[in-house]
Amino acid sequence: MIEEALKANLLIVEDDSFSRTLYKKILSDIDKINIFELETAENAIEYIKENKPDMVIMDYMLPGMNGLEATKQIIMAHPDTFIFVISGDERSTLEEEMLEVGAISFIEKPVRGKLLYFTIHNFVEIILANKRLKSLIASPETETIAPLPVAPTETNEESNATFVDSFQNTGMTNDEEAMLSKEYKLTNAASLIDLLGADIEYVHDFIESYDELKYTIESLQSIVNADILKEISRIIGNNSKKLAPIIEFPTITHALKNINEYMDDLDLDNMGEIPMKKLAVFLTDFFEMYEKWVRDVFITIDADDIHFMDIGIMSFWVQMSSIFSDLSVLNESDEDAADEGGSIEFF
Repeated sequence: MIEEALKANLLIVEDDSFSRTLYKKILSDIDKINIFELETAENAIEYIKENKPDMVIMDYMLPGMNGLEATKQIIMAHPDTFIFVISGDERSTLEEEMLEVGAISFIEKPVRGKLLYFTIHNFVEIILANKRLKSLIASPETETIAPLPVAPTETNEESNATFVDSFQNTGMTNDEEAMLSKEYKLTNAASLIDLLGADIEYVHDFIESYDELKYTIESLQSIVNADILKEISRIIGNNSKKLAPIIEFPTITHALKNINEYMDDLDLDNMGEIPMKKLAVFLTDFFEMYEKWVRDVFITIDADDIHFMDIGIMSFWVQMSSIFSDLSVLNESDEDAADEGGSIEFF
């Protein structure tokens, strides 16, 4: 039995009882979440004021206030909430509007069971890793404890089949079973490229931005200063924007966006030499992981699972916000950091 404190809380806001039941069945194998449900946006906003769930699955078409306005209000009051919008609305601009007001992901109806399951599963791991880090930071006994990166979730054909089979003979309708069929198994890189079709232009735009980041990260081997770090932050933000239209990657898009925003909030112009070099080492380590993901998914196109690095990349952001929250600690003398090209062991 998992302790309640080690679970993430998810609120489903959906007026259709069939959909609520379906989502709960899809997510029932995730034992690290508590699931709550409401039928209107107004009730959800009031509920969140008191209960502050970690995640919200938000329908767009709701009686009264719609999901767009509700998402906007929730994010304004509780910006750390992860909101996943689900909609069957065919308006082409809706997804962009939802992401602009703060939604982390947009999922079209009819819902693909595997996509919803693994999206929520990955974010549960992110949320719990963040909670564990905050607990360590808050404890006076953890000054020497370094946070460990969360291992990427491993998936394969066998686990995919097991997931689908686990929902058989549970009183589901034919429509429900179709949404969880093997047609929606995890996507490998080659299949993703095929599925993108004309949208492959988004990949070309993303790779162009990625190449710019690669070149700038490489420059850290010869020089580290505030201007270079600001440029890296800008390009990481651009990577996030270029990746966002390829909607299969909400986790990595979110991680890149948060790294960009966090670096923008740092006072890089007044940062000391030691923490600046440590930040450079951290970014270099991050890029090694990010580079492998980009290469395997978009360049060599041989990744068996396009989401194999989701949790690993997201954990870098979580650790970054922890490690660089106390610059007084980072300013402590460290021979490895002071030497040009030195290496710092973070993990």
